[in-house]
Amino acid sequence: MSRFLIVTQCCKSKCSIELFPNLDVSILNSLSGSAKDKLLHARGVFSDKIYGTRAVTALSLYVGHEYKVLNKSLIYELYLKGIIDFIVISAGYGVVHAFEKIREYDAYMDQKTTRTWMKLGLPSIIADYIANTSPKEVYGFFSKTTGYQEIYREVVKHVPRNVGTKIYIVYPEGCRGTSNIMKALGQAINNLIKEGSISQRMNQCSLAIERLK
Repeated sequence: MSRFLIVTQCCKSKCSIELFPNLDVSILNSLSGSAKDKLLHARGVFSDKIYGTRAVTALSLYVGHEYKVLNKSLIYELYLKGIIDFIVISAGYGVVHAFEKIREYDAYMDQKTTRTWMKLGLPSIIADYIANTSPKEVYGFFSKTTGYQEIYREVVKHVPRNVGTKIYIVYPEGCRGTSNIMKALGQAINNLIKEGSISQRMNQCSLAIERLK
């Protein structure tokens, strides 16, 4: 059981250089049988979007604004100590563990992709992961109006009532420019894992924090 489970969104910018060669943590290993089958089927629907030839851990693959700010080495260290867990909502894979080996893909969480992942049961799959790993708290970090946030908000409806995990969502407000928004998310995650709390202001952004469960 980790203290925090962090959930965030993938990004367009990718680079297949492995930063954590000693880890390969498939999210499939922490899903119940039905959820595992559901995710495998869903990934098959998007298999034509996968084009990369080299599989690297997701935290290595993503190199957009949020991920450039993230303290990846600290995430690695705290994960090994069992203090945090980290998963990513992915337009190409549905949901992946930060240290799961995946390949580059060409998929974006636009309205059509969001609707498809919703129909394929992605919120219930993420809820199953939460129920099986039993973190004390879950924090979702997303830009304000995205399909990722829509999917994450739906997750709460599928978490069993007897699961006592507290679930929060964090998103920037009053930011100008995509880069500032995504950097604020990365900085907010760093703040949480370093300090155990989240500042309500991050550079030029206000951070909204809602408890969903």
